[in-house]
Amino acid sequence: MLKKFETKKLHYGRFLYKVVVRSPLASVFRTEMQRNGKLSYARSQIDSYKLSAKLGQPLFRSTWRNDIPLDYNDVRDADKICRLLLHSKEYLVRCEFNVLIIYSNNKDLITTLSKFSIAEEYWEPDTASIKYLQSNANIILSDKKPDFSIKITFGQKQAKHSMGTWLQNNTDKARCGPVLMKNFLNRERWIKGQYIFVRDEKVLFMVQLICGDNITRIDKIVYKEDIDK
Repeated sequence: MLKKFETKKLHYGRFLYKVVVRSPLASVFRTEMQRNGKLSYARSQIDSYKLSAKLGQPLFRSTWRNDIPLDYNDVRDADKICRLLLHSKEYLVRCEFNVLIIYSNNKDLITTLSKFSIAEEYWEPDTASIKYLQSNANIILSDKKPDFSIKITFGQKQAKHSMGTWLQNNTDKARCGPVLMKNFLNRERWIKGQYIFVRDEKVLFMVQLICGDNITRIDKIVYKEDIDK
């Protein structure tokens, strides 16, 4: 069953819409495998499967461990996805094992893909929020007024013990999840992509003083009711 979600921040700082589909052929769409942005690898692999099916040969996808049997419906769905993407100008794909995630500002493209039986998630913004999202790449919309209005995402360097100690002593100024806190207090742990929420700009400045060289992104949390104020 398709699950629907609201886009509350731009995906990759660019895209309003997102669809998640599950396919054993998701890997043929990996960006690094294509040439000239034309899905050449995906097209060649899908055409090869179609030819095998036409000749009555068994269909399977080879991995480094074993061969995974395919149904012709898998090939047909991948072919439809490929054709849609080849006729689309701006999109981004990301592959995670048998999951293909497609981002775009073309609502018709994402809506069409969401109607496939293999689609699992569909993301779109509230129509009243579209212009605001497009004009503000580093914001996250919230359905309630936030107590901590800034999200800080950390980069590739290791955790600093001093940051964990500061967070423990300033729970009124910042909020941190248990996993990240453990990483801070145990030191020498990688925290790329993990994040904390802080109360305001003054607290942000404090965090920057402690580990500013390891901050990769700063987002502002905006209450949706305040957009037009």
